[in-house]
Amino acid sequence: MRIRNDAGLKSVVGATFGPDVRQNADGSPKKHQGWDLYAPVGTPVYAISDGFIVWTRDEGDYGKQILLSFNIAGAENVSDSNTRYAFYAHLSEISVAGSFVRGGSEIGKTGTSGNASAAYPHLHFEVRTSADKWLAGLNGRVNPGELLGYQHLSCTAKEIAGVETVQLVCPARLGPSEISR
Repeated sequence: MRIRNDAGLKSVVGATFGPDVRQNADGSPKKHQGWDLYAPVGTPVYAISDGFIVWTRDEGDYGKQILLSFNIAGAENVSDSNTRYAFYAHLSEISVAGSFVRGGSEIGKTGTSGNASAAYPHLHFEVRTSADKWLAGLNGRVNPGELLGYQHLSCTAKEIAGVETVQLVCPARLGPSEISR
């Protein structure tokens, strides 16, 4: 899967994490709580680590959703400070419910459920510090890139004939991830 970037986005980095990576209709900054990873409907989605399925849901803007709890690397025991949650949304299928899963095992399939456009199927992926289903804004969320060891070094855009065009997007690997298997 790759970071989604389609003509329907107001900002070329609208599919990444941050407080101002999108724009509202009035031009003001808009938050995005995770990564949107483009993939055709039905592409397998895998658990990023060994962990437990905390809940699955099918409702609201996120449509079909999975929340997976896992430990960060180096954690010797399970505690609130060592636990993170991987959130997967806009799925077409959910393959697990209320069970332990191994990292790399299939847990669902990408789709367009919730408010995802049928023209731009994708996986919405977040890393959270809370299992709360009703987080607001960026509260309780962590940039997935930081946990997975990536950051965007640069992303520039230029409007050409009224179309915002990506000139450079450069994700860079920073180091090993904090995920513990």
